[in-house]
Amino acid sequence: MKRVSDLESKETLGDTDIASPETKVVGLFKSRSTQEPTLECSPPPLFSSPPPVREPEVQSGSPHGKAVGNFLLWRAKGLPPLTTGDELPDDTVYVGPLNRLPSRSDSSDSIREIDPDFLAAEIKAKRKEKAKERIAGLSSNLTPATTDSDQPEDQKSWRQALAGGVSSRRAAARWWTLSEENARYLSSDPEVSVREAVAGNPSCPAEALGRLAQDRVVKIRKMVASNLSTTPELLVLLAYDVESEVRLEVAKHPLSPPPALHTLAADSDASIREAIAMHPMADVHLLNALASDESLRVRRAVAMNASLPKNAAEKLSQDTEVSVKQLLSSNATVDQDTLYRLTFEKDLYVRRNLADNPGLTPEALNRLSDDADRLIKIMLILNPSRTPHIVDKLSNDSDQDIRILCARCEDASADVLEALSSDTNVEVRLWVARNFSTPLKTLEKLAKDPHVEVRQAVADNRAVWESAATRSAVLGYLSGDKSVFVRRVKRSRSPLAEEMLNNLCDDSNKFVRMVVAQDTNASDEALTKLASDELVDERMRVAANHGASPKTLARLAQDKEFRVRVQVAANNYAPMVALRILAKDADPYIRLVAADNRCIPDDSLEALCLDYDRWVRKAARAEFDRRVQLRSQII
Repeated sequence: MKRVSDLESKETLGDTDIASPETKVVGLFKSRSTQEPTLECSPPPLFSSPPPVREPEVQSGSPHGKAVGNFLLWRAKGLPPLTTGDELPDDTVYVGPLNRLPSRSDSSDSIREIDPDFLAAEIKAKRKEKAKERIAGLSSNLTPATTDSDQPEDQKSWRQALAGGVSSRRAAARWWTLSEENARYLSSDPEVSVREAVAGNPSCPAEALGRLAQDRVVKIRKMVASNLSTTPELLVLLAYDVESEVRLEVAKHPLSPPPALHTLAADSDASIREAIAMHPMADVHLLNALASDESLRVRRAVAMNASLPKNAAEKLSQDTEVSVKQLLSSNATVDQDTLYRLTFEKDLYVRRNLADNPGLTPEALNRLSDDADRLIKIMLILNPSRTPHIVDKLSNDSDQDIRILCARCEDASADVLEALSSDTNVEVRLWVARNFSTPLKTLEKLAKDPHVEVRQAVADNRAVWESAATRSAVLGYLSGDKSVFVRRVKRSRSPLAEEMLNNLCDDSNKFVRMVVAQDTNASDEALTKLASDELVDERMRVAANHGASPKTLARLAQDKEFRVRVQVAANNYAPMVALRILAKDADPYIRLVAADNRCIPDDSLEALCLDYDRWVRKAARAEFDRRVQLRSQII
């Protein structure tokens, strides 16, 4: 529905006076002319544009027929006023609706008296409250001044905020710097929401909190009990509150003093005693007393407490409820004797929680390793406090997942890894090959494994490359492997010995030969052999290899393939003979790359400065200027 939000003209019709020019009263319908017939219909929609300029005057002599501007305030008999003001401004009074459009003749029978002066007074009151909030700077787009400011404007804003409406006072009560004077004033505010905001403010002084702690409203006392600035004396006072909600907040308060905790530990409400049982400041006497509580939820909370004493743990270990023992078995701070006693429990979940508990002793771990449950054995291997003895014991298990976990343990003994390397399951042997703690003898054995994944894992194991003896022993089997993936992975992870590279340079797979061709540790014999390879990719990698001999690079500088000669020209370790050859190459791009090479001789560089290609000349002159500048600095 559209509405009228403003009246641009206000005039007096007849002898009727209107309110002040600032008044904005919105009616539902325009004034009607005498020629218009009376119709029974639903109310027409409001309009948002100003009314027409030419409107007939309404001569309303009766007091109930007063007009405001070009609008009449009509209201049908027996209908209540429409009070949903969601679509109207805050300073607008909405009157209506109509089910019948009155005419001039029957207006005295169809409408009742409406006083525009009363409406104007209501509008003025709303405008005044909004103006105070804007002046105080507590609207949505402004922030209030702090109370500790010495500026007169800030102090004036706070005075206006405290004297303003409910929203401005509530915003002032929530501000992060609240002085004692303002807190004292706002804590006595008649509005409940304002006092509640003061009670929840962490910067509220103790004097105001003490006054609010005796407030008759429950939620205000509840906010005081949850405030971190509440003094211990007030918390002790609120621990005797008649409302359980307030006492529960005191029990949850992290700074509650011991007198308040002892008082609430004997409370009749089980939720309050549960909060005390979970409180980090609960002492030994409280936990021992609550361990025998009649409520199950209280005993469960005691079992989860990180400060659980030995006497309370012994009581809970003999509890009739299994859920209490389950929570107790997962508590890492429980004494060792109680945990070992729980290993004899018949409940499966108690033993599972114990297997995951990092506070178990070796005796308790050894006791649980004999359990028939598969998940308990898995959790024992993953337990950070387990010993290598547990791995040795479980490595012979019939479950392959348990044996895989044992093969992945880096603290497994050499005997266990040797035994697992002969396992019938491929994944078990694969994880033994990946284990960094696997000894050399076991790796040599796995290098002959029939599955390529196992041999590839051996070649990828960093333990193979730690010493020359290990490389020569293990890689002797891998260099002749029939799988190209095994032969390739060796070089991609770590440098190989020369004898291994010599064996691989004649490999039937081109990818293996490419790996050798780009290896700087390859021997001259291997690189010379690969420089004559029929594949261009091998010769390109030899040409870019910094370890290639000058003789090999000089020969590749005359290669018929353009890409090979480019790699030689870009090689900073290329000999001068090769660069002189490339400086006279027929292809201008090769001459350009050679001109950028820092090792090109001066005579070839001077010749390239006179090259017919402008890009070659530019690159050669840039290199020439660099050398001249460098030599001048040396001199």
